[in-house]
Amino acid sequence: MNRHWGGRVLQWLDLPPDVLLDIPRLETVGHLELRLTNHRGVMRYEPGLVVVRVPRGRIEVRGENFRLGSIDHDAIWLIGLIRTIQFHVAGS
Repeated sequence: MNRHWGGRVLQWLDLPPDVLLDIPRLETVGHLELRLTNHRGVMRYEPGLVVVRVPRGRIEVRGENFRLGSIDHDAIWLIGLIRTIQFHVAGS
């Protein structure tokens, strides 16, 4: 879907972009918590690195003392000291 029509559809349906465009949504609470929705699974999990598959690539979160607050089919809640969040888009 091109961006012009996608934007119009979003306005008309009053939907958030992540729903229609199949992209992840990240919400942070400072540098201590991250909630990531629209994921495709955890690829790697270590105390200082979490790699999550998303529809068009992966997201790497680096920091310290990570633990999973919760995880389900669509959302991950990560707790710990977040230092960086890096997006890796497939094909880039």
